[in-house]
Amino acid sequence: MTQEGITTKREKFFESIEPLFKNSIRGEFKEDLKSAEEKDGVIAVAFELKGRFFSKKGNEAVSEVGTDFWKRVGNKWLFVKTVDKQFTVTQSHD
Repeated sequence: MTQEGITTKREKFFESIEPLFKNSIRGEFKEDLKSAEEKDGVIAVAFELKGRFFSKKGNEAVSEVGTDFWKRVGNKWLFVKTVDKQFTVTQSHD
């Protein structure tokens, strides 16, 4: 994951957003797949994700715009990486 030119290991990114999952009662999400392009055996899937986490302490809105990269190895598709153009979490009042 990259933010302002800084690369973050996937494990650290998930640690940073773990409280969103841990503190929520439920979540609602919608993902729009924008495009899929193949280059050199790797598929780049551009997406936009919007959603909300609901908790007793308040709601949080999540917005992510990025590209997931996948590679076929044998009969399986393996995740390679995500490159985010934007990832934000804000307080939501709905």
